[in-house]
Amino acid sequence: STAANFQTASQSLVVVTANNTTTVNLTLQPMTGTVSGTITNAATTNPIVGASINVLKNGVSFATALSVVNGSYSISNLPPGDYTLVVSALNYQGISQSLTISSNTTTTASVALQSSPGAIGGFVTNSLSLLPIAGATVQVLNGANVLATATTAIDGSYTLSGLAPASSGTYSFRYIAPTF
Repeated sequence: STAANFQTASQSLVVVTANNTTTVNLTLQPMTGTVSGTITNAATTNPIVGASINVLKNGVSFATALSVVNGSYSISNLPPGDYTLVVSALNYQGISQSLTISSNTTTTASVALQSSPGAIGGFVTNSLSLLPIAGATVQVLNGANVLATATTAIDGSYTLSGLAPASSGTYSFRYIAPTF
C-alpha cells in the first residue's frame, strides 16, 4: 500500500478462501521530516561551533545534535508534528522556539544567540595607605561611552553586572574619587 507522505507497507502470506472476505489492515507510518539551520553569534554573525541543539516533543528530548565548524546542524527522521527547539552554547544565553515538522520536508530553524552577560568587580584603595576608598565612582567605558556606573561601598568594593562581552575584547575604566 502507498499513500502520499506515508511510508510504503506490504503484507505477505494473506490467505484468501472461496466465498469469504479476508480482512487485511495496514498501518502506514508518516514520512519523516528534517530540521536544519545555522547557529550564530547575534552580535558578530560568526558561526558557533559545538552549540547543543535539542528537539523536544511534549517537553521530552526527542533528538539532539551539535553544530559543526560552520555553525550548521541537521536532525532528520522526525515524525510530523509540533516540537520545541532548544539551543544552548557555552558563554551564550540559551533560546527555545516552536517549530512544526512536515512529512518529506526540511524545516529551517536558524538561531542567533546572545552572549551571556558578565560582571566586573574589585576594590578601590588609596595607593599610599592602601585603605579602601568609599563613595568613589567607577565607570566602565567602551570608547568614550559610559556603559555602567557603580559607587564603592565602605570597604571600597564595587560590582558592575550585566555587561555584554566587549566587541573589541576589552573595556576601559574610569575611577573618580572626590577627595583625590
